[in-house]
Amino acid sequence: PVLTVDDYREMNRALVDVANTLNRSMVEISVQVPQLEDTEGGFLDEDSVAGVIFEDNGAELLVAGRSISVPEEGALKARLADGKSYNITVKRQDTNLGIAVYAIAKNALPDTAWGQIQTAALGSSGGMSKGEVVLAAGSPFGYYGGLGFGIISSNRESVDRADGDYGLLCTDIGGSSAG
Repeated sequence: PVLTVDDYREMNRALVDVANTLNRSMVEISVQVPQLEDTEGGFLDEDSVAGVIFEDNGAELLVAGRSISVPEEGALKARLADGKSYNITVKRQDTNLGIAVYAIAKNALPDTAWGQIQTAALGSSGGMSKGEVVLAAGSPFGYYGGLGFGIISSNRESVDRADGDYGLLCTDIGGSSAG
């Protein structure tokens, strides 16, 4: 079939709609450390990673993201789609893969936040084929809030870690080692 400009615009609008829905599940997790004594006080963001809300266990929202180091005097904060920051804790870490599961207490969220956030609908990467459209959200370009569209260029690559061999989905989306 021949695609028209209007067909392309319709496909692009559909992708943007998916991205806007996905953004409601995105979380910016930051490490905050106290400022030096000779400054005004308060906290500074030292490092941050992107995460995605993947589960609501009744008491907490669970967030998956890259593992991040927290100094002893530091604290973790999570900025949600409502633009506000909340306390977040590390529940589990996998040091082999460099990923972690974080938790946000549901009772810490105001009623106004619930209309702006949601749990992501996750699928399976096992059925993905070369050429399928994918989105990279979070911080794929080294800054939070970035979004990339592309295709799967290969699904035959893998990475070997101490606890097993993991399949990779390679895309044509440019990225950053900081993302």
